[in-house]
Amino acid sequence: MAKVLISAIGVGPGNREYRKAVYKFSDSAKEYKTSFVAAALCEHFQVDKVYLVGTAKSMWEEVYRYFAEEAKLPVDENYWQGLAEKAEFFDVYSNKNGIEETDLVKLNETIDNYLKKFGNIDLSTEAVSGGSQCFIIDYGLKEAELWNNFGTFMRISDMLNEDDEVYLDITHAFRSIALFNYITLDLIGILKFKKAFKLAGLFYGMLDVIGELGYAPVVDLSPYYNLTLWARGAYNFINFGNGYLLSSLFQEEELSKLTN
Repeated sequence: MAKVLISAIGVGPGNREYRKAVYKFSDSAKEYKTSFVAAALCEHFQVDKVYLVGTAKSMWEEVYRYFAEEAKLPVDENYWQGLAEKAEFFDVYSNKNGIEETDLVKLNETIDNYLKKFGNIDLSTEAVSGGSQCFIIDYGLKEAELWNNFGTFMRISDMLNEDDEVYLDITHAFRSIALFNYITLDLIGILKFKKAFKLAGLFYGMLDVIGELGYAPVVDLSPYYNLTLWARGAYNFINFGNGYLLSSLFQEEELSKLTN
């Protein structure tokens, strides 16, 4: 079993950097000051591998710089510059000249070296074997791009095992991508596994309330996902007389309270 974080990366504001924020989880008093909520999630849940998705214009160079510094690795300025330039010259209309997944191999290794400090990855040899990977997706401006993105998530599903704990972060990138990630992962669970796929957590870093709270709470939106399970169970029971899913949901104490 592995703890897997799936997160999305956007382009950031004008300087292509996310601002540093203090993130807090409801089950801990510990604070995580970072520009990437994914880093807070990695540390809090002791994640084994990370799957990052973003467009060809996303701030991959900043992701590389951040995780290299956090892993105490020397930053390859040429590599950083190469990613920044490719992102700058990406043409969304022709979908050309942007960053490709082959450009992100070094970043994959850097993320795994970052995760090594949590003690969950054995990197006893020079070859990094953690398994983290970055994926390039389209903007989703038309149907063909949506199907391309679906294909990318099917590739991610091929890397998941049924007993993996999957944490989904929907804080950054286009809101449409966050919604697409959620719906697609739900579908993947149905197609790939014998029983309904259950996320270990569906997280959103609420940066909008920093001014009120002094920090950004990382909220687990899993109850929303659980509602889809209840809807599916009710549909199966009403239309086919199949009550297995509903029965299993009623046996889960926290969920069953919602029906009282």
